[in-house]
Amino acid sequence: MSQQNTWNIEFHEISIFIKDKLIQVKNDDKLVKFLLQPGNGSLELAKHLRKLYKEQLAKDIKITEKSLAIEILGHVFTEQVCDALSHIPLKEVKYFFESIKEHTSIIDCGEKSIDHNRHCI
Repeated sequence: MSQQNTWNIEFHEISIFIKDKLIQVKNDDKLVKFLLQPGNGSLELAKHLRKLYKEQLAKDIKITEKSLAIEILGHVFTEQVCDALSHIPLKEVKYFFESIKEHTSIIDCGEKSIDHNRHCI
């Protein structure tokens, strides 16, 4: 199948974009709501991401379900901590938290060959 050029929202309205060697997920209220359910659903989402990647690109992504699940949880809940602590009145702290949130709004899950932060595949 050919690669699509728009965000896919078929899975619980979570925004997903697939490119060669990369899966992107929007870190928004839909994703957080899904992850806050009992059992958190991160492995279910990771399984869906791998399936969608294979459907769109006719090959497997070289990232395990566990690695995808951990990366998604790490991004989502880092942003949650930043939101919770953003009331601290120090300008440097606010700048630091805003900088972190800027880098977590889109979760980039890339294969090791393009994602230098990937430690497990």
